[in-house]
Amino acid sequence: MSGEGQTADPDLLRPVMLQYLDGTLPADDVAELSSELRGNPALREELAQLLLEHACLAELRNEKAWAAPRPAIQPGGRRKSVARRLWLSAAAVAGIVLLGWLFVPSRYPAPQISQSVQVVGGGKPQRGADLRTGRQPGRLELGGYCRLQIEPNTTIRIQGDKRDESILLKTGGVTCEVNRQGGGFVVRTEVGTVSVTGTKFSVRILGSEEEAAAKTRPALKVAVMAGSVHVEYDGRTYDLSAGSTRAFGAEGERESSGVARGRQIEAGKPTYRLKNHEAWQDQARIVGPLRNAPLCEIDVLDSLGEIVASTGVKKGEASYELQWLKPGVYTLRVSAKGYETLEVKELEVKTRHDLVVGLEF
Repeated sequence: MSGEGQTADPDLLRPVMLQYLDGTLPADDVAELSSELRGNPALREELAQLLLEHACLAELRNEKAWAAPRPAIQPGGRRKSVARRLWLSAAAVAGIVLLGWLFVPSRYPAPQISQSVQVVGGGKPQRGADLRTGRQPGRLELGGYCRLQIEPNTTIRIQGDKRDESILLKTGGVTCEVNRQGGGFVVRTEVGTVSVTGTKFSVRILGSEEEAAAKTRPALKVAVMAGSVHVEYDGRTYDLSAGSTRAFGAEGERESSGVARGRQIEAGKPTYRLKNHEAWQDQARIVGPLRNAPLCEIDVLDSLGEIVASTGVKKGEASYELQWLKPGVYTLRVSAKGYETLEVKELEVKTRHDLVVGLEF
């Protein structure tokens, strides 16, 4: 009924809801409509209005039928009349129950995390709790409408409130997918904030541990995969749209698309590694070893030049991974201060495989 990451338009689904009320909607479409209703308050209101209109029309038809001349009651006719009234009463009760289901708010979902995410100090993931990932990435879901992919070696704190979710990003990076119909969402950092006005974006804190020890202000990198975001940094505001990548740091705001003049980054010959785990059934990763890695950024771009995955690498790290990617042809882009930006094009990603590309600096 609606594409992935999109919210259904109530006007477009009006004929479908009318079929549902008439009892002519196929079972598969009923299940899909139910799923849309759970995540779309505007659609629930539209269905409630249609239900009321439907009930009024039924009552009007009933009144006209009673006003028409009637033949003498035949044997058994009274029983049919009583049965009809009972059926109408049951329909009215069913309508009231449906309206109640539509307008009584469901329980607000608690934060959900994957097994690879640790709650610092133990306990449940809740507002005020710090979450941390190790060598493996993790997932966090907030309010049922914010889905976060947490990069390895990332620390965040859950903040915000119902329908106004937010996190404090302390180290590392996150990629966020947000259904704007569900509410607001903000990523806060020590150097700036990123609020969602679109659907998918990533936020990453740049800066090595040595820079942190020296109290050098870290940089902030924002990449927008779909929709748009609003960035507040150093007293200024920026609106970034899909396909934009921008870094903000101690040296001032800068475009990350600029090509640095310096040393070369070398990429090894791409190879494939078979993966039989069910997680790779319809998706895949780009991974690889690193040699002499500095602080750098690795992005995956689709055929339209839009960033679909991104990760940050700390100085001295031995490997990287970018997950999860749909089958297709991509470009791997590697950028680091003091190095010329490397682009490895025409990389084919296959299901049930890791695409391995080694990098040497």
